[in-house]
Amino acid sequence: MSAGASSGTGSSSSGSSGDAYQQSAFQYIRFGRYREALNALQNCTKKDARWYYLSALANDGLGNSVTALEHIRKAVSMEPDNLQYLQMLQQIEHGGVHYRQQ
Repeated sequence: MSAGASSGTGSSSSGSSGDAYQQSAFQYIRFGRYREALNALQNCTKKDARWYYLSALANDGLGNSVTALEHIRKAVSMEPDNLQYLQMLQQIEHGGVHYRQQ
């Protein structure tokens, strides 16, 4: 198959240009629309660390804590030096995100 139109070198840097579906999922998550985020993620062709991170956020938002924990652990295993993923892993392990910070 072809390499794709948008120069697919993508150096795993948490996707600046990233997959369009991941970008959509991120926006849905920002506005608390977790089901729509998961629907967008289902259309992604690649399941990289960012995909698992976003899926963990959306699943956590929907109360699917087992899937959320599984997916954030997968993201961390793929990018063990990513502090954002590590912080999210700690938050999910300690009772979910749901913005307990403030």
